[in-house]
Amino acid sequence: MSIPWAKPGATTILGGYHLVWTRDLAQSATALLATGQTGTPLRALIWLAAIQRADGSFPQNSWINGNAYWSGVQLDEVAAPILLAWRLHGEGVTLGQFDPGIMIYRAAAYLLRQGP
Repeated sequence: MSIPWAKPGATTILGGYHLVWTRDLAQSATALLATGQTGTPLRALIWLAAIQRADGSFPQNSWINGNAYWSGVQLDEVAAPILLAWRLHGEGVTLGQFDPGIMIYRAAAYLLRQGP
């Protein structure tokens, strides 16, 4: 069973499922896109682009303000925003002035450098 607000009785552990997990956000946005909603998935992609690290990776999880909580990197969480961008493109969602190309390039380069 998950403990959304950390371990019972813990006073020093702040982590839990109240943090934004990159993978979970991308998957939730994809689910919304599947129901025909486009605004929230697009905003999720823009938010993810805003928290992308200089090396192309994304935080494993972060606070809503974008500050990373755990320092780990999971490759599926680096790939998830690429897939979300691809799905938005496939649905013909107008991105306005937002161009995810740099985010995609940096994430793909990270995956090539760090992947198996």
